[in-house]
Amino acid sequence: MVEDGIFNTEMDTSVKIAALHAVKSVQASDAIDEQEDLFMEDLRMAASKDASYEELLHHVKSGFPNDRYNLPSTLRPYWKIRNELYNDGDLVLYGPRVVVPASLHRSILARLHDSHSGVEATKRRAQQTVFWPGINADIRNIVRSSDFFSVAGKHFLVYVDRLSGWPVVIPCGSNVTSASSIRFFRFMFHDLGVPVRLRTDGGPQFSSREFATFL
Repeated sequence: MVEDGIFNTEMDTSVKIAALHAVKSVQASDAIDEQEDLFMEDLRMAASKDASYEELLHHVKSGFPNDRYNLPSTLRPYWKIRNELYNDGDLVLYGPRVVVPASLHRSILARLHDSHSGVEATKRRAQQTVFWPGINADIRNIVRSSDFFSVAGKHFLVYVDRLSGWPVVIPCGSNVTSASSIRFFRFMFHDLGVPVRLRTDGGPQFSSREFATFL
């Protein structure tokens, strides 16, 4: 049962930071980021610090070996598309898509999914902008997750009013089932009003028949 004083629950710094990231994700749009140049600089910096990426760049510039097994295992997934890779300065591109260093995969996935679209829509965004081997599987995994986040083994649900950006962060313990999610949402709808439209990441808690019936 959610306590009435939940909105006044004190959160430690790490929880607040995670909540702010979640709010930023909900509020983001498909507009061009004002800090795109800064992002590209971060991309180049990450590429320069990634030994595997540097080696990939070398092969793109100088040619791939005759046998894929002469490549390190980290570069073998690029073998089938080696003839479609080229470079723009110190970045590798695959068609119109920038090949992203491993250290930025997580942040790029968050950017791709900032509009909380489904799997196919998020894939389409990726197909216009970024690439790495296995990106489609990574997209499926992040889209099928939910609006829950975890800090120090504890789960929290983030509920945000899209118009005002006002967030509600609810500690859920280890209970993130459809039944518990319905209880949390019933509480919020009662306290904040029933929304015209509810958007989620499409996690199993929210895509279940039980949750659809509740809505």
